[in-house]
Amino acid sequence: MKQFINIAFLLFFTFVLIGCKTTKYVPNDRALLKKNILIYETKVFQEEELTAIIRQSPNRKFMGVRWNLLLYNALDSTSIALKRQRKNFKLKQINFKRQEKENKINARRIQKAKGHGEEFYSKKTIQLKDTVEPNLFLKEWLKYKVGEAPVIFDSIYFNKSIEQLNALLKNKGFYYGNVEGRIKYNRRKKSKVFYKIIAGKPYVIDSVYLRTENNVVKTLFNDFEIKNSIIHQNFETDKLENYRDALAKYFRNKGVYNFNTSFVSFLVDTNKRDMKVSLGVSISEKLLSDKGSKDSLVYKPHEMVYVQDVHFHIIDTMSMAGNFLATLDSLNIQKVGKYLPTLNTLYFNEIKKRNAEELNLNRAVYFYYNGDLFVSPGVIESQSLVERNKVLSEEYIEETYARFQGLSLFNTIKMEIIEVEGTNRVNVHYYLIPSKKESFSFQPRISSSNGYLGISAGLNYTNKNLFKGAEKLTFGLNGGFQSQPVIFEETDQSNDLVNVTTRLYQFEIGPSVKLELPDLLLVKNSKLNKSRNGKTLMSSSYSYQNRDVFAKEIFQLNYTWQYNVGKHQKFQMGLPGLSQIKFVSINKSADFESKLIELNDLFLRNTYSNQFIWQDWKLIFEYKKDIKPEKRYFSTFYMRSSLDLAGNLLHLFKKYQTQDSVGQFAGQSRLFGLVYSQFTRLDNEMIYSKPLNKTKSLNMRLLTGAGLPYGN
Repeated sequence: MKQFINIAFLLFFTFVLIGCKTTKYVPNDRALLKKNILIYETKVFQEEELTAIIRQSPNRKFMGVRWNLLLYNALDSTSIALKRQRKNFKLKQINFKRQEKENKINARRIQKAKGHGEEFYSKKTIQLKDTVEPNLFLKEWLKYKVGEAPVIFDSIYFNKSIEQLNALLKNKGFYYGNVEGRIKYNRRKKSKVFYKIIAGKPYVIDSVYLRTENNVVKTLFNDFEIKNSIIHQNFETDKLENYRDALAKYFRNKGVYNFNTSFVSFLVDTNKRDMKVSLGVSISEKLLSDKGSKDSLVYKPHEMVYVQDVHFHIIDTMSMAGNFLATLDSLNIQKVGKYLPTLNTLYFNEIKKRNAEELNLNRAVYFYYNGDLFVSPGVIESQSLVERNKVLSEEYIEETYARFQGLSLFNTIKMEIIEVEGTNRVNVHYYLIPSKKESFSFQPRISSSNGYLGISAGLNYTNKNLFKGAEKLTFGLNGGFQSQPVIFEETDQSNDLVNVTTRLYQFEIGPSVKLELPDLLLVKNSKLNKSRNGKTLMSSSYSYQNRDVFAKEIFQLNYTWQYNVGKHQKFQMGLPGLSQIKFVSINKSADFESKLIELNDLFLRNTYSNQFIWQDWKLIFEYKKDIKPEKRYFSTFYMRSSLDLAGNLLHLFKKYQTQDSVGQFAGQSRLFGLVYSQFTRLDNEMIYSKPLNKTKSLNMRLLTGAGLPYGN
């Protein structure tokens, strides 16, 4: 009966809303904006791009009905305003009483403090009700938060929309296009607005030429234009801005220090007869202060800037014995500047050239520190892509900064570039403030669900620099238990409880250890290209779980190399012959085993069975790229492929292993008492994402794979 009443009330409320006039609060001489209609001679824009410019949009619809507007109209504004006045008056009365109470309490406290001869007293503050943004009552919230006021057609917004649509046409190269607007009214105080887009023919960039006498600029520009040509594209304002930004960044990445967009300007020559544009790119020289005269400026041509030396300042005193300030005083060293001074210097020059015995002088660097270096200098140098005698690339500066952050060794990373006067060289200084080496964390957790009470905790220890080589060690210990609901075991003749107990339902404990190295173990750094940014991950974990129906042990060992190839590709590769070991041993009760047989579910049977996977090799390839990132809504493509080989190495030693002669695993080999798996598996994942506008996007995901079990 109650359900019927609720449905009847909902239907009644819906009919009341629909029955309300949408123009209830529209003045007689005005009109509700019902719809914006776009008309094209030739569709050259996405509709979302145009509607985003139009200043007025109609009230929202859902299933053809403007529910938010109907709700706004259904609730009386006058009664809501009167109720708000009454509530505000009550709030003021409450605040007045609270203020009086606060003043009385503070007056007593002042008198008491004076009586004790005290100069200060503890002031009492009573929280007042908010009268600026008070809590909304239900009708007020429904009308002004959920409801939507009618959008009344405004000719000012209409004319402004036409003006901005015309501006869009010109920005996109349609200089002889036009937008026409028209309004259609009906007798029910509603209006439709029509925007007719007459685009015409756009200007197209026919040629691009450079205006400069600087040979360095000429060479770089020609290389840039080959990769980023805008010839045969529409002459668009936004496209020119993107072109200017990309050109400036390209120059900075190629070593033209401090090059910015203000140096780039355009000269445009148009031909209306064939709608072609000849685009000139002018690059001005740098305007610098003349050191010979403080009041004059001189032009200096752009040039490629090279790194003279790289300096690492380790700003720390923790590894130094004795009193640091006293040591400074004894050496008559004054603390100046924003960083602590350093006392020790190291010229590090130990990296050899790839596949050679000769030292690589480009990778020689200077270290400044106090006491002992807390980390191996080779580790710090290997993260820096900025090297001696190479161009100062902004791309390498940003990548180096990201790598230092990835090491987790430093709280602060600052960089200073000092120009060497009279040359095209600079000295690069990194100021590095170390972070705390070790940390502990303890995470207790309590859960309760359907009468099951669970208590667990996790203890974690992290060492960010285990052997002074930025080796990150993480040790974790997790454990917990869960109890069953109360079990009523015994009753007497009157059915009263005699014995009430709880029973341990599940107990679990598991240690884990993970070691992360900033290079590829077993492979010398000098043999690798720095851009690969290699990393080694080793981890091991053990878990013991005891439930009332089974006991389960899980052991896992992983060894993985990770490295990058370029900006878009990433490889993960397991150690050949020993990529991963996963060992699952389960001891089931007879009742639980019979229940699994009764259910006859293959998935459950495999879930609660012994498993032994010795992974020979694992290769993961990832690729991610933004498609046409210069566009406002650019697409993203991501691909991940994984190849797994398992059991083949063990199968080579089949004759030394025990084999089952009868039963479910007849003919299969065992190691450590378990049948090991032998298979090849390939998994692929592809994701394509394309934003359509600010709120909508198209996303597609494809998963493909194949697995082949064989041999054992």
